[in-house]
Amino acid sequence: MKMRRGSEISTFQACRRKWKYEWIDNLVLIRPSTPKFFGTVMHKFIQVLNETRDWDNAFATGEELMREKGKELDPATYQELAELYATLTIDYHKMWDDSKRKTLFTELTFRVRITDTYPTDDWYTGTVDHIFLDEHGMLWIEDHKNVKRMDSYITAAQNDAQITRYLGAVTLLLNGQGEILVNGKWEPFTGGNNRIEGLVYNLLSKSPAHPPKKLSKGGLSVDKSQRTTFALYIEALKEHGLFGNIQPDPEHEGHYLIPSDHPYHDFLVMLSEQEGPDGNRFFKRIKARRTPQELQTAFNEMEDIFDDMDRAEREQRFYRNPTHNCNTCDMRHLCFAEASGENATYIRQTMYMTNPDRVEDDEDADTESS
Repeated sequence: MKMRRGSEISTFQACRRKWKYEWIDNLVLIRPSTPKFFGTVMHKFIQVLNETRDWDNAFATGEELMREKGKELDPATYQELAELYATLTIDYHKMWDDSKRKTLFTELTFRVRITDTYPTDDWYTGTVDHIFLDEHGMLWIEDHKNVKRMDSYITAAQNDAQITRYLGAVTLLLNGQGEILVNGKWEPFTGGNNRIEGLVYNLLSKSPAHPPKKLSKGGLSVDKSQRTTFALYIEALKEHGLFGNIQPDPEHEGHYLIPSDHPYHDFLVMLSEQEGPDGNRFFKRIKARRTPQELQTAFNEMEDIFDDMDRAEREQRFYRNPTHNCNTCDMRHLCFAEASGENATYIRQTMYMTNPDRVEDDEDADTESS
């Protein structure tokens, strides 16, 4: 039986050589990857928070996982990650009020057949981070991402094929045409016939917001490049006695009326314009929708992709696709060695190991490539 994951398909389409290393040879770097390690911890925190609505419980669970995963890290790196974890989890909880959401499933692993005519032992599989009902009773799936840049995901929300495949798969699943993994066994899914509204990218910046810089000559910096937020700037104005005649907005809780003659008026307006119902520069939720025809087209194309993957493996055709992403690829050391005629066997034996849990790790980790 073959089961193809969404991330495997994306890797195959991006670079067949990388696909071979990661999905056929199951290679991973021996040295732990800090971004993936941290992404796994943040995934766990958000999962437990969605399940329990208990921040203390969610924080403790993520912290315990970080201690387990971080055993091989040096103390300074671990402490840096621990501080980042505390900052991001506190800010995340302040950012989003999810009390009107109803969580249906977290970390739901599924499999569906892409067509009735394709070989019955081949499945498309994946893990959905979160399935929930919003305040209007609409059903959404949610994908958590700990990212360096949000702009690429904003673009991806409109045209990314992996989103389309996931929405198509979950649509089939919700209509009784798939299975879910329960205690290590595949079972038919009977979750109802809900119509899925779309997917939400739940984006968290890897670099958190900070209080504004205090100038040596007095006052606060208005440098537009500093990583701060409207709320942090308001707090700093109060702390340093610069709040002046700013008044709370009586019609909008948490908002303020900034007089035009206030010395920080323009900068505060700029910060406020960077925020909205979908988040700010550090936390953002982007909604993606697809039409039924788009979902069907994606599954038709996926049948061809499955054929290409089978043929590539059968014919051992694993050619490279060099791009700017090679510089951050975990497989670059081995790939460069093979391409340049260096001792690739030595590189493979000393820098990589076979990881039977790589697929599981891949689902929880941040998969940003740019």
